[in-house]
Amino acid sequence: MLKTRLAASWVMACLAITLPWSIRAEANLSPSRVHHPGKPSLEQDRKRLIAMNLSLTEEEAKAFWPLYERFAADLSKWRERRQQHIGLLGENFDNLSEKEARQFIEERLALDEQRLRILRQHYQRLNGKLSARKLATYFQIEAKIHAYVETGIAEHIPLLDETAPATADD
Repeated sequence: MLKTRLAASWVMACLAITLPWSIRAEANLSPSRVHHPGKPSLEQDRKRLIAMNLSLTEEEAKAFWPLYERFAADLSKWRERRQQHIGLLGENFDNLSEKEARQFIEERLALDEQRLRILRQHYQRLNGKLSARKLATYFQIEAKIHAYVETGIAEHIPLLDETAPATADD
């Protein structure tokens, strides 16, 4: 129980440290452009969080990490698409038409569905390579990281003013 509490506290502390990196990544600042020598990148932080909170045997690690790399690559592509989506909102924020607002919602839902597909594929690849309990722990870690990053992004995007007059639809 104490080990679990300590691990949970450590995860939250690490996420608090990594959040600024994730926000920079979402703001189109690649780690190579903002990376300071001696500071880990977002992906290195994610790996460290996973490694410190998921007890893998040598054999499990050999199976897990290559699959994780594939997952990370898929997730990176997803983050790029989400970043573009958020950028489009920013370009039209003050005068979003009804049509653009609907497109924004549809794209957001499509992004959520795509992320879920990526997670399901990752689960299917890992299933059988790790015990169900270790998989559950790993997916909890991923969920916490995702929630923390999403919260940081949401804090920087104001709500649309639904009372403002919409521009004419095309």
